[in-house]
Amino acid sequence: MSLIKDHLEQINTDQSQNEMDSSESDYVDQPDDALDAEMLAFDSDAPRRRYGSVRVKMLTVSQGKFVEGIIAGSTQRQAYRDAYPNDRSNDACTSAAAAKLMKHPTVKQRLEDAWGETMENLADDSNATKRFVLRSLLALCKQGQTESTKLKALDLMGRSIGLWKDSQMIIAPAPSAAQLKRDLAGHLKLFKQKA
Repeated sequence: MSLIKDHLEQINTDQSQNEMDSSESDYVDQPDDALDAEMLAFDSDAPRRRYGSVRVKMLTVSQGKFVEGIIAGSTQRQAYRDAYPNDRSNDACTSAAAAKLMKHPTVKQRLEDAWGETMENLADDSNATKRFVLRSLLALCKQGQTESTKLKALDLMGRSIGLWKDSQMIIAPAPSAAQLKRDLAGHLKLFKQKA
């Protein structure tokens, strides 16, 4: 029994000695530059993540002012002029630039977030919702480019505050065939008398 134990101990010590020798040879074979590179890679920050295929970007100061103007209720053109005061373009160029800025992904996302918050807050307070709708209709009435747009906004404002009510039509039952024959006979008699 002791011979077997001695033999197993000898095998274990030989294996551990071989493992130590092989591990030392691994470090000797690798240049010091590889170890430095591994240490640098381990200590470095993770790369910036992309969401989808677009890198997440922050709004510039001017874009932020533009978004704030739109949220406050300014027109796109006026919000663009407030955000970029040094731009002296004509109205058409300003409108085109504002429309292009509205399509910018970061600006669009910020406006959608703000609109979602506004809608949640308005749904909580019905009086605030009524005021919001009336203000929006008033702004549409003032800034509408066609007469039909202005009239429709005024019509909706009048209905909302109860200036006039939609008339309700009373539907009479359809006359029967006998009733129609009597009415037609009476009209024919009147026609013959006049002729």
